[in-house]
Amino acid sequence: PASQYAKRGSRAIEAALVKILYFDHIRQNKLPGIFFASDLMQCFDRMAHPVCSLVSQRWGVHPNVILCMFTTIQQMKHKIRTGFGDSDREYGNDKVRPLQGGGQGNGASLPLWVAISCILITMLEGEVKGVRLRTAITLQLLVFIAIMYVDDTDILLTDITGNDTLDDVFKRAKKAAKVWDMAVLQTGGALRPEKCYWSAIDFRWKNGRWHYMPMRDFQENIWVYDTNGVKQKVKRLDINNSREGLGVYINPDGSMGKQSKHVIEKITQWTTRLKASSLSIHHVYIDAHTSIFKSIVYLLPGSTFTPKECSHLESVLYKDLLPRLG
Repeated sequence: PASQYAKRGSRAIEAALVKILYFDHIRQNKLPGIFFASDLMQCFDRMAHPVCSLVSQRWGVHPNVILCMFTTIQQMKHKIRTGFGDSDREYGNDKVRPLQGGGQGNGASLPLWVAISCILITMLEGEVKGVRLRTAITLQLLVFIAIMYVDDTDILLTDITGNDTLDDVFKRAKKAAKVWDMAVLQTGGALRPEKCYWSAIDFRWKNGRWHYMPMRDFQENIWVYDTNGVKQKVKRLDINNSREGLGVYINPDGSMGKQSKHVIEKITQWTTRLKASSLSIHHVYIDAHTSIFKSIVYLLPGSTFTPKECSHLESVLYKDLLPRLG
């Protein structure tokens, strides 16, 4: 599906950019919206082998290949190796409760999860409508509900009829969270409620001017199940706040304070190590172009900095870098 960006030709920042455009669309058209960011627990280690087998055969993998890999994983015996030697006790090779998942270091783990996620996204899109908009020039209709990169999944919902209120959107958001929670559970996975969060966006008007709805005006909750099957309340963040996702901070109101601080922290961490190093001018040049410059360039499509903020970022970076470059 187009919603899964962990594929050839796509980059993580493109998924982040879609979220930014989603918030821009809501703000420009003054539409109600619900944003739900979900985090999965150890998705590679929790993949159920029957599900992995089905999604692999769906893509043409021969059953004998699948049998070979998963039988090996289920029959492996694991020991712990320390400086004092190998442990006497072991785990694995349990015929009653065989180990599941792709296994650490298995190159098939990522493709297996992506194959599972394709089913999950298609299932969610068939149950709940999230965003529906038409492009300005080609008049192409875009319909989607989730943005996903590997297991990093954000569910996006807004007005789809032209008359939806925030309550209408929230009802769909609750259903989407429930469907997603149950679907992930059926594959062996589980949500991590303490890492999930959501935001509600709406607008108020006064004297012909708009402002965002205060958080206190909408008192609703979203619940999901943890790994023990206990219902947990998902934390709600205000529109000027967010958590890091795909390496960027995207606040629903478009504010960039947290993102700017994040970039400065990255630069400061790098320059601190640079000052303590004994690298030559040549190696400092290579290090800058292969590390900190790459980090900054990655973040730029998902950032909106003023000229003043850009000048500040440059000064923090170059005051230590330029002297080391001679």
